[in-house]
This record gives sequence, C-alpha cells and structure tokens, in this order.
Amino acid sequence: MSAVARCLAVLVVSAAVLTGCGDDTDNPAPSETAPTASSDATSTTAPADTDAQTATQRPTAAPTTAATASSPDPSSGATGTAAPSAPAPAPRPAEPSAPPQPSAPTSAPAGPSDCTGDALSEDILGFPGGVSVYFCDGDWAYAAYPNAPGAPEFIAERVDGRWFHAVTIGDPVCKDDLTSRGAPPAIAKLLPDCEEPAPTAPPTTPPPTEPPAPDCIISTNLYGDTVADLIAVTCGDATAEWELAEANADPSWNVPWITPTGWECYVSPYDPESKAAGACYAPEGNAQFTLYVQ
Repeated sequence: MSAVARCLAVLVVSAAVLTGCGDDTDNPAPSETAPTASSDATSTTAPADTDAQTATQRPTAAPTTAATASSPDPSSGATGTAAPSAPAPAPRPAEPSAPPQPSAPTSAPAGPSDCTGDALSEDILGFPGGVSVYFCDGDWAYAAYPNAPGAPEFIAERVDGRWFHAVTIGDPVCKDDLTSRGAPPAIAKLLPDCEEPAPTAPPTTPPPTEPPAPDCIISTNLYGDTVADLIAVTCGDATAEWELAEANADPSWNVPWITPTGWECYVSPYDPESKAAGACYAPEGNAQFTLYVQ
C-alpha cells in the first residue's frame, strides 16, 4: 500500500471513532468499570446454573394414591389418616373338659324289674337258690321255698325294688286283705274268700257209678295214665293245663296252683289209695276236669 492510501485509512478510522464517542448524552459511559471477560461469562451462565440447581434440589411431588394416603411415611413420623382396623377379638376361655365316664360293669346287677327265684332268694333269704317262682304279676309273685320242710308256698311283694315275704299260703289271711294291699286278682285269688273258711280238702267230683269212657287219657308223673272226666273243656285244652300245672306246682291237697291262663289246678300228692291224680277248674267256674286213676 502507498503512503497516501495508508493515510486515508487512518483518517477514516479516526473520524469513525470521534463520531461514536463524542455524544455523551445518547450513550453515557458506565459508572463502574466494565466487567472482564470472566465476569461476563459468569453472569451469563448463572441463571441457567441456578435453575438447574433449583430443579435438582426441589423434590418432585409424588402422585397421590390411596395407598400413599392411607400408609404414612415411616421416616416422617406422621400418623396418617387411614381408619383404624377393627380390634382383634378377645380369646375365648378354654372350656373345661368333661369328666371321664365310668365304664359299664361287665355284669349288671339284678334290676327292680327282675322276678326270678334268685332275685327273691337274695332279697328275702340273703343267698341265691332258696326260692322257686311259679309266676309273677307286676310287683307280686307266687313262689315256694323248695328246700324247706314241706316246701311251703308263699306270696311275695316288691317294695321300692326289693322283694319281701308277704304271706304264707295257709295262713289265716283272706283274699280281701291282700287286695287292699294292692295285690292283683291273679295273686289275691290264691287266698280264700273272707266270707268263707279255707277249704280243708280240694273240691272233688263224686265218682261216677261207671267209669267214663276212656276217650281222653292224660299221663301224670305220680299216677301214670289217667282217665279225664271233662266238663265243658276239650281233651287237648285239659292236657295242656294239666302239664303246665304238674311241671310247676308242688303236690298239695288244699293249695291250688294258678296257671298263666287262670285255671286253678290241684296236684294230688302220691297216695296209693287215691282215686284221683288231680283236678283243674276254669277261672269262670263253668269248666273243669278230673283225672281218675285207672
């Protein structure tokens, strides 16, 4: 470049400088020293750094859910607003166990409903085997002492579950006396009526002038085969009543044995001179039979 050109350039630059700095009113000078490059950089980046730091320190609000509302943060110590759960039921006291039940005995004792020879013997005599029972009716029994002299027959009564000797057959006790004590008719009829004395001999049918036809033969233990004189009874019924009476009754001239159907049967003791082995009479008194020795 020439010296002239170089001088022109200097003049142009100087004019430009003088033009920009000469107007103090439009462009006043700053009161403080202009910031350095480093301070300009710092002030330029500060807002961004501050926003970033604030964003980093500010916690992000967690979304509210039912679980968050009901379960307080254990680290904050908050109690929360969830409804308290129902209290657990109090434990029930233990029920006492039932006491152990005694085992059943291997053999039950004789109950109050028993009407056997051993039951009567235990209650009356204190040992078994001393009584033979013919039949029972409720709390009454017709029995005998087979081992006693003459095998006496008697009537027993059960009171409060125990058997007692009530009356001996042949004692001066009549039917009404026993009925008033509650004896059933089948037992009371074993005793004589109170209006009549006790019979001294069993009623017998006068022997016929001629023996009856041997159309009914009944065998007996003491007299062998006998001929039955039947009145209003068949041979089969008479045989059945006699076999029952002979199997259960002790022979007696004046004490009848009552069969379960109510027949009164007299079983004659053995006597080689006897003309009859026995006789039975129906409860209604309209039938009877006599067993004649052949």
